[in-house]
Amino acid sequence: MSKPTSFERPAASPGIRLASAIALLSAVTVPALRADITYNLNFDPASSPQTQQVANSVAVAAAFYNQYGSFNKHWSVNYNAGIPTAEANYSGYMGYGGIRNERVVFHEAAHTFGMGTGPNYGNLISGGVWKGRYGNQAQFDTYNDFGDGLHGDGHAVWPSGYNYDNEDGVIERHWHTRIMAGIRADMGILSFTREARNEGVVAGETAEFRVESPMAASWQWSKNGVPLTNGGDISGATSPRLRIANAEAADAGSYRCTVTGANETLNSRPRQLWVHAAAPLGQWNFNGNPGDALGLNHGTAIGSPAYVAGKTGQAVDLDGTDDYIDLPDPVGRAGDITVATWVNWDGGGNWQRVFDLGSNTYQYLFLSPKSGDNTLRLALKDSINGRDVEYQVNAPALTTGQWVHLAAVLNGNYMTLYVNGKPAGSAFDLDASPAHFPATNNYIGKSQSADPLFNGRVDDFRIYGKALSGSDVWSLWGQSANQAPVFSQPVITLPAVSALEPFAPQTVAPFASDPDSNPLTFSKLYGPAWLAVAANGTLTGQPGAGSGGENTFIIRVTDPSGASSDATVKIQIHAPLAAPVTSSTTAPVTDDDDAYHFASNIGEPDTINGTTNAADNDESTYLAEDRSSKGQTFTTGTSAQGYFLQSFTVQHVNWPTVTPNGSGYDIQPGDQWEFQIGTMSGTTKTPLLRYTAVYDGTALTGSGTGGTGRYLTFNVSGMAVRLEPATTYYFEIAPLSGDPYFEMNSKRTGTYAGGTAFRGNVAGTLGTSVTPLAGDYIFHVNLEAKNIIAPGTVAYWNFEEGSPNTYVPYARTTDNQYQGSLFDQSGNGNHLSVWTGNWQWYRPQVPSGTTPQTGIANSLSIQNAGAYPSITSTGTSLASWSPETWTIEAAIRPDDATNGYQTFIGRDSRGAFAGDPALAAIYFTVVPNGGLRFMFTDAAGNNWDITTAANTIQDAKWHAVAATSDGDTLSLYLKNISNGATAYTLLGTRDISASANPAISTGAGDGGDWDPGTITIARGLHNGGHTDRFFGHIDDVRLTNGALAPENFLYSPLGSIQAWRLGHFGTTAATGSAADNADPDGDGWDNISEYISGTLPNNPSSKLGIASLLAEGDDRTITFPTINGRYYTVQATDTLVAASWETVLTSGVPAANLPGTGGDLQVTDSGGATHPKRFYRILVTK
Repeated sequence: MSKPTSFERPAASPGIRLASAIALLSAVTVPALRADITYNLNFDPASSPQTQQVANSVAVAAAFYNQYGSFNKHWSVNYNAGIPTAEANYSGYMGYGGIRNERVVFHEAAHTFGMGTGPNYGNLISGGVWKGRYGNQAQFDTYNDFGDGLHGDGHAVWPSGYNYDNEDGVIERHWHTRIMAGIRADMGILSFTREARNEGVVAGETAEFRVESPMAASWQWSKNGVPLTNGGDISGATSPRLRIANAEAADAGSYRCTVTGANETLNSRPRQLWVHAAAPLGQWNFNGNPGDALGLNHGTAIGSPAYVAGKTGQAVDLDGTDDYIDLPDPVGRAGDITVATWVNWDGGGNWQRVFDLGSNTYQYLFLSPKSGDNTLRLALKDSINGRDVEYQVNAPALTTGQWVHLAAVLNGNYMTLYVNGKPAGSAFDLDASPAHFPATNNYIGKSQSADPLFNGRVDDFRIYGKALSGSDVWSLWGQSANQAPVFSQPVITLPAVSALEPFAPQTVAPFASDPDSNPLTFSKLYGPAWLAVAANGTLTGQPGAGSGGENTFIIRVTDPSGASSDATVKIQIHAPLAAPVTSSTTAPVTDDDDAYHFASNIGEPDTINGTTNAADNDESTYLAEDRSSKGQTFTTGTSAQGYFLQSFTVQHVNWPTVTPNGSGYDIQPGDQWEFQIGTMSGTTKTPLLRYTAVYDGTALTGSGTGGTGRYLTFNVSGMAVRLEPATTYYFEIAPLSGDPYFEMNSKRTGTYAGGTAFRGNVAGTLGTSVTPLAGDYIFHVNLEAKNIIAPGTVAYWNFEEGSPNTYVPYARTTDNQYQGSLFDQSGNGNHLSVWTGNWQWYRPQVPSGTTPQTGIANSLSIQNAGAYPSITSTGTSLASWSPETWTIEAAIRPDDATNGYQTFIGRDSRGAFAGDPALAAIYFTVVPNGGLRFMFTDAAGNNWDITTAANTIQDAKWHAVAATSDGDTLSLYLKNISNGATAYTLLGTRDISASANPAISTGAGDGGDWDPGTITIARGLHNGGHTDRFFGHIDDVRLTNGALAPENFLYSPLGSIQAWRLGHFGTTAATGSAADNADPDGDGWDNISEYISGTLPNNPSSKLGIASLLAEGDDRTITFPTINGRYYTVQATDTLVAASWETVLTSGVPAANLPGTGGDLQVTDSGGATHPKRFYRILVTK
């Protein structure tokens, strides 16, 4: 496309011309009313036909924008015959001369919105292509002329720039408006990239309005002009998504959202909520008239349709010439909808309509008996609000001369066509419904377009304002004694799973039943490809890296007759970031948890399959796309709880001398690698994880020994892969792209006893084929021993994975990326990343040699390595952490407690609290006078804080701090460890019970160097900027679901029974199977008895008892096991009468309160063997 011809003068000239216009004429001002665009006409419209045309064209454009778009702009409109075409600028000036039609006003309006004139516009055009996300998405959703986005130059974009008259049209004006909103968002201007849509629900259902405004910092919904607040059935009143639960008639009305951000305020377009009293919206039996049998929405007969014998009673006979039925507007005000009817088609031309609910040729829901493709077609389209896509369900064309039951069901984001009670097909990923239009041209037998009218009979035509189930549709058809299967609930939520771990097979069969006890068959209709549904309802598969979040599936159950029902299945998946591959010239640091084999000075003959002829080493040591994959087995250590796999490393030492597929080889950023981890028995592999990784390191090129010593590390820390103790595992790698044809360092006489090297599939992909090789590759598997962690722990960082006085590792090529070097002990994979390399130290200064509550050794803390400390949870599940009850803990040692605001734990956000949008969502902070502050914004938009007195925190001293909320009370605690405090002190509380939703806010806004919801360590955020850095040491940071009692805080010492519970149940709390009165092993002894007696609570064979009872003359010796810290008394009786028990005497000395030794104890009952019968018991006290 050539450069548009619309002319734009320098910004200075309009001011001169405007001044002269005002001197001659009084300005005409058009008020905003409910709109956001206003304008002044700086001329008299009646002064000439040209000025009248300008006034008319401007009025049309302003009215259109104010009805369909949201823009803050005031136009100063001028007419000057000397202007060749027209001109405008970002300040709102418009000048018209030679061209004055409506099209040119839309073009010049675009300049006032920022096209060619706005901030950052020039930076967003590169190589003739727009680089902004939102403008491009709008182009993809509408015109979709270019696969790479909008095109343009310094003056305008296309399509949608309205550069020529042939670009104008009804739908094009809508698309232009959406694209203008998109490019404004890309330029950092407040706009709505998605307007709310009209909604229609049945009473008792939930209605939802949603907007998207990328630059918004705050949101406020209103109904009929009155701001809404959260509470009762209203939620999200100050968020992008408003929900009205249990909708009722009083909730119907006009809704809009007002957003604030980028230094302005903007109103969305008003949208309507309709609440139907009941699901049936109409039933037209056509017994002599088009009236609604429900008395709600009577139809109007157009033409002269006859009423003849039908399927049930009479039917309307449409002649295909001028007959159709017009239904009133309310039937088109449904979000979910079902349209069901009997038809008997006489045939005729294509594209007739059984029904067509719509507003125009761009918005419709129709059913045609025979399309141009010779199919029965159900179609849905909304090109004005959504994508310019027609969603279709196609089935064999309708048979003529027969009564056929048809039903169209729109259910959220999918629709299904039923023929004679059976599903004929479905379409998914819909983003439209009749309520969105809303449908106002609602026809039986007529099209929105000039298509042939329906020729045939229609009977029992019904519309419901909800999605009927498959069993409901089967019943409507009603021609079989068989009853349809049903699901017990429409939405089935299964337990959350972690991606990249084996998906334990589950089944949906228990959720389905058949009234006739017929066998049932299950099938998957929709959802991510990783999940398979077997015919018996068993679910299997493994989520992948891109499967994070809530995964939604549609599953159908069918009986032998074809009757069916659908259910939505939801599974929450935690998927980590794509694992990066990084490179280093230094070997990785090892510790006692790791498995590794290093060797140096390896000559070629000593490599795996090594000879002086490098070509002979091909299959054994070279990695390439067309070579076999390579791997190494290893055996884990004996840590009782197992290990977490952090990373594995191999060494690249040589480029090849053979050239099977080229003469140059390299490893480039962006090259993809595939790797696999699993267990190995013999040569049989059982995968645990299979993943694709991208190389993020400096380019490696060369030949010969170039690149020698480069270590390639596959970082899998975010995947939370757990390995069992004393078990043999393998890892295997294969390149997927690029030319990484290089030699791996190896030693054929390797001495690593825990495994061996191997090559895998000779096709170069990961598979089951394994050929063991003598020796080992140079490799390092970085493992972290798993500890017993208290239930409810969301994340726990004790910083023990490093070495004293070394930097926290960071190997990414750009700053602020996921590295995951700071290990999360919870097992949830919420590892932390530093901003960049050399940014944070591991230090040996710690508050205690062990963490009292966990008993875990504590030898390291972290300390800032410069003036800009920053550690984040970027890329982890913590971004969505929003509990109502919680505990946040840390140990801190500030260098200077009065050195300004110092946030040691924060949460990035801007705009979550409307009262002060600059505030982030969480601040756990030392304030400038040495006070301690905890401040947070909750999900209802309230801000709460506790700030203590000056000098609460002291320089260079360790303090354990904790903040808790039980949903009603916010509490703040401190223990000054360095001063020898023995317990936490409650510093203050705050009543937060008035909040409608006291959960922690997940944040709002966004920034170029931060994301909302990210947890930060050693820095805060204010007004969208990094600030409030913490200078000093930090240790033992823990986030917990639930409000812990102080005795369960990290620096509270464990009582003996707490330690016992922790050791046996992984918790210190007396709840669940760890409750004092619980008996988890079913041996008849509750936990408190097991604790006192020293027996094992999870082992029914572990019991306190008498090991031996031996008679020696007149005496009897009793032997029994003891433990330290317990006291034992042996008693005896001859009668078992309760009061007859007496303490055994040994040579006259009572065997009472004997201390346990940890071994067997012997007690002699003097004269005990002389009794005819003798009963003994052992009392244990602590």
